Amino acid sequence: MKVVVLAGGKSNEREVSMTSGSKIANALISR
Repeated sequence: MKVVVLAGGKSNEREVSMTSGSKIANALISR
């Protein structure tokens, strides 16, 4: 199965999105 995690954007919440996206991606990789 292939999964894409999108994170980032142009809003002020970019850093929160990048951190969350990274944690989600790492959790999926470790499964």
